[in-house]
This record gives sequence, C-alpha cells and structure tokens, in this order.
Amino acid sequence: MLRRISVVAAAVLWWPVAMAHAQPEQCRWSSADAAAPVADAADVAAMLRTAGADAQTQLGKPARLDPQGVSAVGDWGFLQARILGADGNWIDYAGTPFADGSHSKSYVALLRRAAGGGWALVDTRVGPSDALDENWPRQFASPPVFWRCG
Repeated sequence: MLRRISVVAAAVLWWPVAMAHAQPEQCRWSSADAAAPVADAADVAAMLRTAGADAQTQLGKPARLDPQGVSAVGDWGFLQARILGADGNWIDYAGTPFADGSHSKSYVALLRRAAGGGWALVDTRVGPSDALDENWPRQFASPPVFWRCG
C-alpha cells in the first residue's frame, strides 16, 4: 500500500516538471467559418519582420520571435510566437517594462495586409495572460478566430 502511494505521489510531483520540458503543440489560427490557411512563406517572413521589430521596441532589448502559429484570413494576419532572447533562450524580462508582474513568454499580433504589400500591426501584446484574440472581432472587425492545436 505504501509503495502504491509513493508511486502516485512521485507521478504527481514530477508531472509539472515533465510538462515544463514537453515540446509545445504546433497551433494555428482558424476562422470560425473555415480553417484558416497557414500563411505562405513570404507572408510569414513579412509578418515576423514587422512583429519582431515591435517586440524589440516594446522590450527595449534584442529579442527574436519563434512562431508557433501564423495564419492569414483574407487581408488579416494572426501571429503567436514564443519570445526568445538574443542568445536563443527564453526571454529574460529583467531590465524591460515587463520585469514586474507575471507575464507569459508569448507574443501575439493581429495584422492587416498593407497597401502595396507587407503587413501592418493592428494590435499586439508581449506576455499576454488572457485570451486577447477573443476581443479582436468586436474591437477591430477582424474574422472570428480560435486556436487549433495538434
């Protein structure tokens, strides 16, 4: 009986550690009406350039975005990325406006195709702790979207 309890206790204690090192699921945005296509390579590169510059400006230090979900629906673009420091590890918020408080290591952006090509930022967040995308359709008249993972 004691051995069974020890095995269960070990599993419960080690689960958070195992999950912290698990590979994240690949996710993409989907429209409520139809699956959103993953943006083509040129759009992904353009969105990352625009969003990456914004993330570095907000952070006030070098960083890069590791995209976890990039999609386009018509003239709307959706990006979710992990924020990495210049060394390729998770961003350290020390010395940034995000040093205080509890912030995720994510960056999210709603973009709109710009006249003449490229992408313009509509709304972004560094370290969001809520489901920002739920407000975008009402706030910006963007397509309703949700994450599809796996």
